[in-house]
Amino acid sequence: MFHGHTISLWVEFEDNPGVAEVELALNGEYMDVRSGDQEPPNIVGVVGQEEVAVGAVTLDRNYPQACWIWAVSDNLRLSASNSMAVARQLL
Repeated sequence: MFHGHTISLWVEFEDNPGVAEVELALNGEYMDVRSGDQEPPNIVGVVGQEEVAVGAVTLDRNYPQACWIWAVSDNLRLSASNSMAVARQLL
């Protein structure tokens, strides 16, 4: 059995920056951004991964000021990593 979190986000912008800019803004130390040429993340694919995997960023066809973002994480690994980071800061 696999555990994880998945979320489909609909994000509205004042001025939509486009898919490439959204992916660039999300890319960072704790985010694994998978661009359009890569397979979107899934629960099985992120098992044991500490980062939140983001993929399938697409513009909304019906509302040009918005885009859809798909994000997936291993909830057990992410919780453990966050707990360790908090403990390190407290010590």
